[in-house]
Amino acid sequence: MRNRKLIIMFSLLAALVLIVVLTSVIFSVQHIDAYCYNYDDTELEQQVVAGTGLKKGRSIFVVNEVRVAAAVEQNTNYRVKVINIERKFPNRVVVNYVYVTPYAYMQSDGGYCSFGSDLRVTAVADAEPENLIKVLANGKATGGIGSTVLDGDEAHVLEEVLVAYARIGYYNDIVEVIERIDLRFENKVFIKTRAGVAIEVQGMQDILSKVRLAMTAYVQKADWRTTGTIIVSGGKASYSQLDRYAAALENLPTARQYS
Repeated sequence: MRNRKLIIMFSLLAALVLIVVLTSVIFSVQHIDAYCYNYDDTELEQQVVAGTGLKKGRSIFVVNEVRVAAAVEQNTNYRVKVINIERKFPNRVVVNYVYVTPYAYMQSDGGYCSFGSDLRVTAVADAEPENLIKVLANGKATGGIGSTVLDGDEAHVLEEVLVAYARIGYYNDIVEVIERIDLRFENKVFIKTRAGVAIEVQGMQDILSKVRLAMTAYVQKADWRTTGTIIVSGGKASYSQLDRYAAALENLPTARQYS
């Protein structure tokens, strides 16, 4: 009777060990894939996979999605933003991400900081970037890769402006149309286009809708594009032949007049 109990006990133990071994083999990470929603770049995809820090053979159950996402973004110099980490049983991990398009730049003590619509710095260079939107602000830009280029109210306004442009059209359309975004004025934002006309967004509420309204006027009114000012206030867009941005620059306090 005692021997039978021991046999049963050892059988159960052996079965448990077998289950653990099989589980560790079957449910171990064997494949790491990366999928980008908005950009096709095989080299970047490989960097994302390598940036996970995951090793094959590790249990898929202990994969920490938060840590993997943070590692990917850091190891790609924040050129990507991870949407989510999928665990596809039994042995596959998929990183879904978007490429962070550098729309704009600001000058800092460490050089010129390029960043996308999430305001995270993706590159710092000694030379002023070409074909990006120049941003002027009262606040000082931070210079570290991965840091937010601005903080406070100006950061909120700038993010809304860039998100509005990101939703309007393709990347090339945005950077080819907009020359600079100037945040240095009280309760308004000036956006200077490469064609010549300035856009004056009045009021700091609902910036996204106002920017989209201004760009609709810019596209539909060809005779407004080269000179003067498109003024957006409330839910309406109007036009002035005066260069209100140039006039505002002349009245800007000396302490704010830097670029």
